[in-house]
Amino acid sequence: MSQVVDELVLDTVAFQWREALDSAADSLDGLARSRLALRFPPAELQARALKLKHEREATERGLELLAATLHAHLQRHTRGADSGRRAPIKGGAPCRAS
Repeated sequence: MSQVVDELVLDTVAFQWREALDSAADSLDGLARSRLALRFPPAELQARALKLKHEREATERGLELLAATLHAHLQRHTRGADSGRRAPIKGGAPCRAS
């Protein structure tokens, strides 16, 4: 494959990962808002948010390593433009870390 095609494929994969990770974060946000009604333990919610944060970071590192291996530039990342708007979960707050 050419470098342009490699970069296009890599960016597509990064975008799909970001969408999946953002969807998981949205689900945790919904759970945080309904935590009391669902009787969901805050510690478990925080643990899941932290695990998601680590998964996002690991995915980002993996994509960067793949880009370096392909000698390509990663245009899109798993941390989207809106990901910085969310704060860590603390008793029902949104879950995306800044």
